[in-house]
Amino acid sequence: MKIITHEDIINLDIDYKELYSWIKDSFIQKNSAILPNKISITGEGGKFFNTMPSVSTVNDVFGVKVVTRKQDRKPTIDSQIYLYDLESYNIKAVMDGNYITAMRTACVSTLAIEKLAVKNFETISFMGLGLVSVTTLKIIEKIFEGRKLTIKLLKYKNQAEELIEKFKENNNFNFVISNSVEELINGSDVVISAITYADGYISEFDWYKEGALLLPVHVKGFSNVDKLFDKVYMDDFDNMKVIEGFDLIKNKCELTDLLLDETKGRKDDKEKIISYNVGLSTHDILFANNIYKKVNEKGNIEEVKLNQINEKIWI
Repeated sequence: MKIITHEDIINLDIDYKELYSWIKDSFIQKNSAILPNKISITGEGGKFFNTMPSVSTVNDVFGVKVVTRKQDRKPTIDSQIYLYDLESYNIKAVMDGNYITAMRTACVSTLAIEKLAVKNFETISFMGLGLVSVTTLKIIEKIFEGRKLTIKLLKYKNQAEELIEKFKENNNFNFVISNSVEELINGSDVVISAITYADGYISEFDWYKEGALLLPVHVKGFSNVDKLFDKVYMDDFDNMKVIEGFDLIKNKCELTDLLLDETKGRKDDKEKIISYNVGLSTHDILFANNIYKKVNEKGNIEEVKLNQINEKIWI
């Protein structure tokens, strides 16, 4: 078994376009995967333990991702991934899940923009300016390289100014700071919510312009408007049934079906579309397995022996 740290993964210096190709592979392979529903144990103040298992039959790997959230901890959201070989059923690796969570989430959001936003989108707005928003902008910067965009940021403490500083070398991003959610959403082609906790509804439907695409990364705060959108895309129906008013949402589609050309995407530039991407274990496990392969190729991480028992009666 290998223990793969956050630093080990960062040192691989994986190209963002390669990561983006992995997320497409994961969606395309989804129908051949075994994907049980997430198990969630929640506490007061947005605390939770989430356990997310899945089997990738294409890659002969089984994995479990464990995600925790505690408001007064840094990071607020933390995760680990356990990776098993599907042939031997033996554990292959335990690895930090934070890089994978951030990057696969950013790739999914960027994929939704590529497939569902109006063709000539010009404005992308962000609320919740933590790691997810930064990594999403990094992927957008690479995938839509050279495209001039207005990036609107919802003011919160000093986060908007700090994010702008991270992208000061990018002359194609024109940053605008908004003082309210309504101001942020008005006139935006794409709205990305990366807030991790909401105790009420965030927006009104008439704030969204014709052709708007809404991406609630953590699926919180939009149950009052989602049923009014013309189309609602999801990464998995079963895992989305926990949201308020799921049965009232019209024109539901899975993003996998769009990538497989089994359903149509945007009909015109007037449709308002929402894409709920709750985050699937299959994404994490495919990323983790590919990272495991890259670590093996480098050969700089030693195996850790668990000294597993090899006798039926060991006591």
